[in-house]
Amino acid sequence: MRLATQWIVRAAVLLLGVAVLVGCSHLPAIVGTWKYTFPAPNPSNEVLFTTFNTDGTFHTERRASDRGDPVSRTRGTYTFKGGQLSEEIDRQGAAGPVQVHERQVWTATISGDTLTETGVKERGGESMIWHRVG
Repeated sequence: MRLATQWIVRAAVLLLGVAVLVGCSHLPAIVGTWKYTFPAPNPSNEVLFTTFNTDGTFHTERRASDRGDPVSRTRGTYTFKGGQLSEEIDRQGAAGPVQVHERQVWTATISGDTLTETGVKERGGESMIWHRVG
C-alpha cells in the first residue's frame, strides 16, 4: 500500500509540473522587447525599441542611438493572431503631447529571436526585421 501511495504522489507532482510548463507556454511569442535598426544609409544611427506586453499593450521608442534619449514615443494596443500583427497606435512627438491615432496591419513571423513584419498592400509591402533584446 505504501508503494502505491508513493507512485500516486509522484504522478501528481509530475502532472503539476507539466501543467505549469503548459501554462507558461501560452505567452504569445511576440511578448518582449525588440530592436529595429534602420537600414543603411542611416547616418543618424537611429533605432527603434518596441516592447509588447502580455496585456495586449505595447510601447515604442525611437532613439538617436542604442543608448540615446528617445526622440519620439509611441504606445497603443496590439493583437497577434494567425500570422497577423495589428497595432492601434497613439503617437507622441518629442516636443509635446501631439497625438495621432493610426492603425497598422502587418503579416508577421517569428523565428527564434527574429521578428519579420511585412506590410500589407496599403503600406507598400515593406519589411522590417526586428531582433529580440529582452
